[in-house]
Amino acid sequence: EQAASVMANDRQVMEGNRIFTVQEDLTTAEGEITFLATKGPLHDAAGNVIGMVGVSHDITERKRAEEEIRESEHKYRVLFETANDGIFLLNETGVVDCNQKGADMCGRTREEMIGCSPMDFSPERQPDGQLSSELAAAKMAAALDGEPLRFEWESLRADGEPFAAELALNRVEMGGAVFLQAICRDITERKRAEEAVARERTFSEDIINSLPGIFYMYDDKGKLVRWNKKHEEATGYSSEEMLGRYVLDWFSEEHKQYILSQVQSVFAEGESFAEAPLSIKNGSQVPYFFTGRLATLDGKQYLVGVGIDITERKRSEAERTLLA
Repeated sequence: EQAASVMANDRQVMEGNRIFTVQEDLTTAEGEITFLATKGPLHDAAGNVIGMVGVSHDITERKRAEEEIRESEHKYRVLFETANDGIFLLNETGVVDCNQKGADMCGRTREEMIGCSPMDFSPERQPDGQLSSELAAAKMAAALDGEPLRFEWESLRADGEPFAAELALNRVEMGGAVFLQAICRDITERKRAEEAVARERTFSEDIINSLPGIFYMYDDKGKLVRWNKKHEEATGYSSEEMLGRYVLDWFSEEHKQYILSQVQSVFAEGESFAEAPLSIKNGSQVPYFFTGRLATLDGKQYLVGVGIDITERKRSEAERTLLA
C-alpha cells in the first residue's frame, strides 16, 4: 500500500509535468519512517518527460516532536477548560486568556474578560484596609520576579457582588513572552463556614465563661482539654499552666481514689457527683461540689461538668454543728 502511494505520487509528477512536494511514510525493519519528498519531472532535449528526479529528507524525529507538542497542547487545553478553578493568563495589558470557569466566576463572558485588569474584579480596599491597587501591584511584581504566591483576595463579580477568592500567582513563559498565571478558587462558602464555626465557638465560650462555677472537660484518659476563665481564676493557674493537667492533679492523696471512682462512674454510668477539697496553686484546699456527665464529641467520650465553691455552705454547717 505504501509503495503504491509512492508510485502514484511519482505518476502525478510525470503526468502533471510539475514539481511536487509530498510527505511519504514507509515501514522498515526499524519502524515507521517519514520522508518529506520534493519530486520533479525529468525532460529530454526536446522537453519531453522521460522520468522523475527527487530529493527526500527524513523528518521522522521532527514529526514525532510536532506530535508530542500537539498532544501536550491538547492535554493543556483540556486541563485548562475542565479545571474547577478559574485560570487566567495576564500580561501588562491585562487578561489575555481565561477558561470558562474563570469567566463565570467573574460574571462575564470570555470575550468580555480579555483586556480586563485585576482592579476590574477588586474593591477599592481589601478587608485589612490596604488599597487593592497597591497590594495587587506588589504581589504581581513579586510573582513576575519568580516568587510563587498564594493568598486570599476579596474579589467582585461584574454585578458588584463580593466573593472571597484564594489566588495562586506564578510567572510563566510561552513563545518567548512572559506572562502571569493566576489560578483563582472561589472560597466564599468555605469562609462562611469558617465564620459560622468561629461565631459558634465564641458563643460557646461566652456561655461557658458565664457559668457560676468552674467548668471542665476531660477526655477518657483524664486529661483536661477545655475549661473556663473561672477555673483559672479559682485555682490561680494561667491558661498555659492548665494545659496538660489531669483530673487527679487537683486533689490531695487522701482524696484521689475517691475522685477516681467518681470519674469512672461517669464513663460507666453517664453521670456522677462528688464533694472534695480542690488544691489550688497557693497550696490551700477549697471545698467544692463537682458534677460530671458523659458527653460524646466526634466519636470520642468526655467528662464535662461544673465545680461550685461550697466554702460558705461548709462554714454554715460547721456553725450549726457548734450551736447544736
